Amino acid sequence: MSEEATIISPVPRGVRKPFRAFCSEQYYVNRDEYFAFGQDQPYIMEEYVVANLALLKELYRSQRDSLKKEVDTTA
Repeated sequence: MSEEATIISPVPRGVRKPFRAFCSEQYYVNRDEYFAFGQDQPYIMEEYVVANLALLKELYRSQRDSLKKEVDTTA
């Protein structure tokens, strides 16, 4: 690959936005559930997040808090 074709991101590869990653993961879990029952998912990613934002926030906070508790108890 030539240097001209290389795209350099201003954000280091290891740095990710945790909530966005969580939403993506939940979207794909939901999509897989629809496919398991032979249905197409009725949402695209943006629609899914908008329709379920309150639930996603609640689930994310719950998961984040439980992970913090695990780290605190092992320290």
